[in-house]
Amino acid sequence: MPLVENLLSKSIPELRELFLERRRPVPKGLLEALEIDTRQGAHHLAKQIRVRYRSNRSEGQRLHTLLRFEIVDTGVRNMEAIELGKRGQLSD
Repeated sequence: MPLVENLLSKSIPELRELFLERRRPVPKGLLEALEIDTRQGAHHLAKQIRVRYRSNRSEGQRLHTLLRFEIVDTGVRNMEAIELGKRGQLSD
């Protein structure tokens, strides 16, 4: 992972391409460095990266919830099948 100092020497459009368009992982410390950078574009890029973080987190939580309900639904269906199987064995 490139050093934060090396990344800060890049232009804002280059950083935007790397971290927003290509969705590359943001190195530790870069976001904080962008927030204290004197360039106005750096502040805006930091805000956009934070929005991306929130969006990713929201999507992860949404998928986690769906998976949890899918597991519960599948478990209920499996238990119903087991119960039906047991009843079938008793009636034989």
